[in-house]
Amino acid sequence: MQLYEKLRAYRLASGVTQTHVAKLMQISVKKLNAIEKGRQKLSADLFLSICTTGLKTDPASFFASEGLETKKGA
Repeated sequence: MQLYEKLRAYRLASGVTQTHVAKLMQISVKKLNAIEKGRQKLSADLFLSICTTGLKTDPASFFASEGLETKKGA
């Protein structure tokens, strides 16, 4: 799954609208929609802004491997 698809899936699973996220980020809904559909390039800065400002979540959670456990201190 592409990163933009993960963002959209997270937003939908959280029950948050594009309008709400766009308003928090001070961008247009059209721009957010283009990002979520992969039609607009997703820069690192924009990704961080969507996560922290729009979705109020940790960006690292989008890179966590499912089924793998990490050892602390390793």
